[in-house]
Amino acid sequence: MKILIIQNGWSGQGISGGDKHLLDILQFWKSRLKPSLMLPYSGIRFLRHNYPEKIHGLDLIGSWELVTQTTLKNLWQIILSYLQRTILSSIQLIISGRFYLVIASSHFLYDVLPLILTKSLKGSKLVVYVYHLVSFQNRSESLRNRLSSSFELLSLKLVRTYADAIFTDNTKTFEELQKRGLKKEKIFLTSVGIRRPDYLRSGQAEFDLCFSGRLVKSKGVNDLVQILKGVKNNVPEVRLVVIGTGDEEAKLIRVQKELQLEGNLILKGFVKEKTKFEVLRCSRVFVLPSYEEGWGISLAEALSLGLPAVVYDLPVLREVFNGGPIFCHLGDIDEMAENIIKLLSDQDYYQQKSWDSRNSVEKYYLDAVAEKEIKILESL
Repeated sequence: MKILIIQNGWSGQGISGGDKHLLDILQFWKSRLKPSLMLPYSGIRFLRHNYPEKIHGLDLIGSWELVTQTTLKNLWQIILSYLQRTILSSIQLIISGRFYLVIASSHFLYDVLPLILTKSLKGSKLVVYVYHLVSFQNRSESLRNRLSSSFELLSLKLVRTYADAIFTDNTKTFEELQKRGLKKEKIFLTSVGIRRPDYLRSGQAEFDLCFSGRLVKSKGVNDLVQILKGVKNNVPEVRLVVIGTGDEEAKLIRVQKELQLEGNLILKGFVKEKTKFEVLRCSRVFVLPSYEEGWGISLAEALSLGLPAVVYDLPVLREVFNGGPIFCHLGDIDEMAENIIKLLSDQDYYQQKSWDSRNSVEKYYLDAVAEKEIKILESL
């Protein structure tokens, strides 16, 4: 079966949980399907340099781009960048051969529109991933967020009309899609998947705490420093390692210096996949003060290694990982610090939560998730 997956939102500045799932799942699909992945040339260069193992053996199609998004900061420039990707990839697909299945890696317009055109002109079946909805999130009323919500509303109307199947990874989104008029029989509750770890935790921890993810406000990056300060009052030598890049990175660097936390707050920036897991396995507790999650793939990876995790109580995280992490009230920095201190000081409690962590992700390994999705695709 010849299929095409499109990822037009790639910026080449990092890899999100959804992107990671897509790349990993394609490695499983390629044994039975014939997947091609279309993404901007800047994204291909980024993957070849940083994640060569994730694209090994995949058929990559570079989509044209006049200006790469990595050079853009202004909101309107970014919108124009997405517009050019949408138009140029649509042209490429019109002049390309026919794919039996076309898959949008997100429900956003820049992924959906080119594939709707392909479906209409060439009769392909259309599948759309919906990881989470922007309208669910508690975001500020900025122009950027209002535009995102408006574009999402339009894209969901198009998905409702043209999609043959929709994959989503949590019950809340599944139910909301039905409220938006999407037919229940077309929506499939699958899951994001993670690789089964083939390594053991380090016997001696180099870091007490670890955070891994995009350094943006919605991930609770601003809370991290306050949580660290709360823990430091009881554990003066505590060390928090932060993996990732994003808009808040410069602020974190500034705060690290201003509060003289160089010995307590270690900023790794962007690291390759192998290095990330080396850091995780040398850490004791995973901290995720996120205000917004689609599924929580970085959390799942930490839990699979047996790291106890302390997180804010988001409905999607409780649904997916119930029994694994320690849940704290949203925004309660003191509660986060208290639970971390208990983990670091009570060895019996720590061991119990470590076991709970591994047990909570047992059903999310890629082999099972990939098989479930392949059966749905083959039935279309």
